[in-house]
Amino acid sequence: MTGVNLSPLCALCRQFTTQLLRFDFGPQDEYPAGWVKKSQRQNGAFRAWGAGFNHRASFAALQESATLCSLCDLLLRDFAGPDDVTAGSLQLFPFTELGSNCGTGTFTAVFTDDPQAMEIWTPQPHTFMFACGGVPWRDPLNAKKAMRAVARDGVRALPSDGIRAAASDGWNPDVFETIRAWMAACDEGHPRCEHYHPHPLPTRLIAVGSDDALPHLVLTKDLDPASTDYATLSHCWGGFIANRLTLATLDEKRRGMHLDSLARNFRDTILIARQLGMEYAWIDALCIVQDSPEDWAAEAGQMVNVYAGSRLVITGLESPSSEAGLLHQNRVPEVVLLDGLVVQKRPPLLDELLESCALSRRGWCLQEHLMARRVLHIGRSEVHWECLRRWEHETGWASGAPETGQDGPGASIYDHSPRSEKDMHLRRVLAADLDNGGGWKGWYAIVEEFSARALTYQSDVFPAVAGVANIFSRLVGGGEASPTAHYTAGLWHADLPDGLLWGARQVMERMRKAPGFNKCEVLERPETARAPSWSWASVIGSVHFNYNHNPGSRPDQACVVLGVDGPGVGSLIPASLAGATVRIRGFVARCQYIPPPSWESSEYPDPGYNVGSLKLDGEDQWASDCVMDFDRHQQRSCHALLVRWTSTPNTTETASLLILEAADDPGESGVFRRIGVCQARIGDNALAKILTGFDERDIRII
Repeated sequence: MTGVNLSPLCALCRQFTTQLLRFDFGPQDEYPAGWVKKSQRQNGAFRAWGAGFNHRASFAALQESATLCSLCDLLLRDFAGPDDVTAGSLQLFPFTELGSNCGTGTFTAVFTDDPQAMEIWTPQPHTFMFACGGVPWRDPLNAKKAMRAVARDGVRALPSDGIRAAASDGWNPDVFETIRAWMAACDEGHPRCEHYHPHPLPTRLIAVGSDDALPHLVLTKDLDPASTDYATLSHCWGGFIANRLTLATLDEKRRGMHLDSLARNFRDTILIARQLGMEYAWIDALCIVQDSPEDWAAEAGQMVNVYAGSRLVITGLESPSSEAGLLHQNRVPEVVLLDGLVVQKRPPLLDELLESCALSRRGWCLQEHLMARRVLHIGRSEVHWECLRRWEHETGWASGAPETGQDGPGASIYDHSPRSEKDMHLRRVLAADLDNGGGWKGWYAIVEEFSARALTYQSDVFPAVAGVANIFSRLVGGGEASPTAHYTAGLWHADLPDGLLWGARQVMERMRKAPGFNKCEVLERPETARAPSWSWASVIGSVHFNYNHNPGSRPDQACVVLGVDGPGVGSLIPASLAGATVRIRGFVARCQYIPPPSWESSEYPDPGYNVGSLKLDGEDQWASDCVMDFDRHQQRSCHALLVRWTSTPNTTETASLLILEAADDPGESGVFRRIGVCQARIGDNALAKILTGFDERDIRII
């Protein structure tokens, strides 16, 4: 670039940035005046300070300087939130040593009176980066080459090696050049991500048109699925959408749609598809007749094909409504320090966005995401790429190939793993990229994620997961929907009774090595019963399946499923599951459920801390780690069904039990409802002793 306009800086900001350049963005043995080295121990907390630069003495001083200094203005705008701490003096820390704040070429701004300033493992929201700016990125998959083009003036180390500044305008041609490069690299180098065997096309698509032709709705019956590429939008409606497809507007939308008349997310999707060279797009509100229950039911049953057959799924990752828009102008403020070197707010990583965004809380969006081969996530400050092999960021920050499915012994995939690892693992399960779809464990991981999300209509619980269930049935059936993989109420007959061992998810702390008295998800009953008590779909809330075993363990089934009967059996989208029953032969005992003694105490006021225990008739406390589905504070009589017995060398043995209550009808002996689950750690060689209190019998669970 020539004649670049450098941003005006105050004396303090110029001193800070100039000295960092002289330091080659690395820590020093000695620092000039204005710098301070802080103790890592402060107020009982361990903090990743490193060396810091004393900036403004107060928030008021920052406000005054921001009128003339671009970097002060950038800092000021970032502290505009209602929860931001702005008391004390402002300090800048570019050499943080531990935790999530590490990174050459970044710095974190904190006010000294913030009690959580620079705490290890505590998110530090005010983090900024030095990045390569103004250099066309012709090879976004090798950003370091572009970065080296701007190394000059004695700067030997590169700021945030491989990091490129996000384009301040989301519609900048460089943004689309980057996306096209991602798509080309995926097409050429990722066989699993290729536009594989054609799926049936959705009934309708939007022909995106051009500058000279209006977008319009088309029927796809005459299109060839093998040569029809389309983009699909996954988004939050965020309320009523006025201009959507209805019976009355069907003919009108086939003639043409003016972009200005469409919701902003829809308009942006059409324009993005044009820029990427795709002829068609699919948007639910414009391709499904919204006032036709028949059309909605028919199209909802084809969601697996809509998203799996799409060349690219576009997500409005940070768009809370259809009118919020996807790409924005002036999306990322920047401070130009040198020709080719800028300061920007460090954008959130894809993991962070997926954890917090509205899409990750919607039940329907899970299968939309999982069935996609390629996803273009559009955030407020940059675009992100996700396929079955890599994720990429517009800035190049933390791009790469994640580990997938490396959950440890006894852990749920839901716990501890970064969101991108979990999502890529689940998407690879459905792409048959893991042996046998990752086994039944793959399905349980999907249900764990799905159960943690919200549904506007609770009756959608089975339709919203039917697409992934359809794919999974083909994985375990060798390419065809297998009769050995019959499916009822969200569980697979072939893996019963193990599939019955779900329960409220226990929140395991990172440093805790053993299960026990942990906080649990509090489950709720749906207003209208939607599934039999033995199904995870009978509750609202995050569930966990006990399907992992420690290395060397020997799990043995202790009961036999005789059959699954009743309406809705075998249906992905059942009209009704009232009366659906699982018949089991196993060992059953009468027992008492004992709530934890601390339930009424002030030490554990949170209803999540309520893991109780079981007491066999005539015995003292027999088994801990009993989690009831509802009403966990109420002592009651119940029954325990021994489902699985797991023995591990040189350690205690574990009994996996379903907790049951007798059905209301006194005339039906042996009919029960599920009310909880227990993972009881008993002791060595205890099976024979325990079974003396159990009777083998045939029962039905409804």
